[in-house]
Amino acid sequence: MQAIILPAQTRFSGGQPQFGANFDSRFFSREAAKNAKEEDFCRITADSQKNRVSATLRLRAQFCALRTLRALCPCVGVPDSFSEFLSISSSSEIQVDTIPMTLNQTPSPERSPAPAQASSSAHTAAWALGGVLLGCALPVFACLLLIVGSLVGLSSVVSSSAGNPVELGTSTSTYVSGPRTGPAVALIDINGQITSGEDGAGALGATSSAASGPIVRAIQAAAADPDVKAILIRIDSPGGSVIGSDEIFHALKNSGKPVVAQMRSLAASGGYYVAMGAEHIVAHPDTLTGSIGVISEFTNYEDLFEMLGIKTRIVKSGENKDFGSPTVPFTDEDEKLWQAVIDEAYDNFVRIIAENRKLPLEKVRELADGRVYTGRQAAALKLIDALGYYEDALTTAAQRGGIEGQPRVLRFQRRNTWTELFTQSIALPKRAGPTLEYR
Repeated sequence: MQAIILPAQTRFSGGQPQFGANFDSRFFSREAAKNAKEEDFCRITADSQKNRVSATLRLRAQFCALRTLRALCPCVGVPDSFSEFLSISSSSEIQVDTIPMTLNQTPSPERSPAPAQASSSAHTAAWALGGVLLGCALPVFACLLLIVGSLVGLSSVVSSSAGNPVELGTSTSTYVSGPRTGPAVALIDINGQITSGEDGAGALGATSSAASGPIVRAIQAAAADPDVKAILIRIDSPGGSVIGSDEIFHALKNSGKPVVAQMRSLAASGGYYVAMGAEHIVAHPDTLTGSIGVISEFTNYEDLFEMLGIKTRIVKSGENKDFGSPTVPFTDEDEKLWQAVIDEAYDNFVRIIAENRKLPLEKVRELADGRVYTGRQAAALKLIDALGYYEDALTTAAQRGGIEGQPRVLRFQRRNTWTELFTQSIALPKRAGPTLEYR
């Protein structure tokens, strides 16, 4: 049964309360009091009064916190005065700490002091207010950081456009295995689709493709390191840009140090082209390689635009200036024109293979019809030198570099600068156009 609170002046006669002029009907009704027994009543003691004051202080702290929150977020509904807030909250918030007692009894001394509860509630309100302020400050700080970073990146773009050189990510070496000192083998990974330039770095330095720029710099850094006696490249790529593949190939050929290539799950087309820069090629028996050839794709939106009622008008200086445009038909003449470009790139691919694999040119042409070979088939056709694993390729590289015993392995990879990351984050998308790819 819920305790019924009586004013301190209330007296009992025959077990029934005698109500005086100070009767407060907010706490109980006369009928409820008359029907109750004497032991069901409570008196408001001095401790109860302290608890009531503590509850009021707690509500005032909550009221101040809510008013501050409303200043930050006007949609929060809070009364303008504390008295209004108190009248709304009194029925549920201000609970007088009553102590059940019978007539002539004193309160139990084990009651915990209410001011400590009020202090804890005030601290809770302070922490809540601090959380609100911190939550509002963090987005502002993030926006300022983004603006500053974008300005730094934009200044780099402008400087580059004006002809001033901009420092790109440099290549650094990290220890992989073997002795901590002594002659080393440089390990360089080529993973993903091969692209030309600096497009391989994503957010936080993650590599989404094998961009030729950072790979070439890694090769040059390994070539310039006096401790590096040989270079081991690990290829896991379906190919990609004709230009990017050729840039990596020439960097390997000009390194001046023994180069060994290890083909992992995939080293096709441009990936195989890159491997031609190695003196010795090791592939897993189930590696997919080959796919020797050149391909280019054109997408035409003319019929789709016509269905949607979209029209384009082209003003050009020459008959073939709109070649490859997705809004004009791809004619037979266009196909003949582009086929000549494809054949030229293909002839160069075949020549590179013939020279580096010591195979007759016509034999390579027979193999270079775009088909894919497994590692076993490639070994039988002399497109690679040996079947094996990473350890086999590493041992071969160490031997060709004149390293005795277990070699020290250093991985050379790109290190992105903050300026470069911000520059790439605001870079404009490239214009689509005809491309040549080894894939």
